[in-house]
Amino acid sequence: MIGSIDAWFYKYIAGIQLDENNPAYSVFTIKPFLPEGLNYANAKIGTIRGTISSRWRKEAGKFTLEIEVPFNTSAYINIPAGKDDPLVESGYPVTPADHIKYTGYSEGYHQLEVRSENTYLKLFISISGEKRSMT
Repeated sequence: MIGSIDAWFYKYIAGIQLDENNPAYSVFTIKPFLPEGLNYANAKIGTIRGTISSRWRKEAGKFTLEIEVPFNTSAYINIPAGKDDPLVESGYPVTPADHIKYTGYSEGYHQLEVRSENTYLKLFISISGEKRSMT
């Protein structure tokens, strides 16, 4: 039973979800769930491709998500926020780039596609205008 509690935490609270059509986490989703009363979560999964992590914090109306995307993988990132809330990555507005693409807004989440083809990515995404570290 303990194992299923852990799996629920990774899959829903931290939001790390396997794409069943792409084995071994070559493609995965990060879609954290932010229940009332919980202001912080941190989870890592070691895979054959490297470490996948999701760490989020909410405080004073701000939300920050730190993720790790292993080399040669793709991730669909869902950031819970209002439709008009600006997204910031490492202190700069999210704009199209080789490794990150804004794909839209749906059901309370901004959606990004992140591809880590030539490098290991560590992103800091927030809905505030300031650069924030999760340390």
